[in-house]
Amino acid sequence: MRFRVSGHSMYPLLKDGQFVQIKPFYHLTGTTKPGDVIVFQHPFRNLECVKKVKKINPDGSVVVAGVAIESEDMIGAIPRTAIIGIVTGAFPSLIHS
Repeated sequence: MRFRVSGHSMYPLLKDGQFVQIKPFYHLTGTTKPGDVIVFQHPFRNLECVKKVKKINPDGSVVVAGVAIESEDMIGAIPRTAIIGIVTGAFPSLIHS
C-alpha cells in the first residue's frame, strides 16, 4: 500500500510529495517501537499523517512527532487502532526541493 507524504515535518527523512510503502494493519500483527515511522488517522482532523513514534504509553497508544528541527507538531497520544500502517520503504522523490 502506498501513501503520499504531505508537508515538511518529516524532512529530511521524507520529502513533501514523496511516496512511501506501508504495511497496513501493522497494529494488529506487529509491535510498534520508538523510531518506527507510521501512517495514522489524525485524532482531531479528517486526514492521514506520517510521523515518527517517539514513545509507547502503557496503554499501547503511541506518541508521535515529525523529525524536522523546527517541527513541534506533537499531536499527543495516538490509539493503536488509529494506526493505518508502518512505513517499510520510500520511493525516490520526483519533486526537487
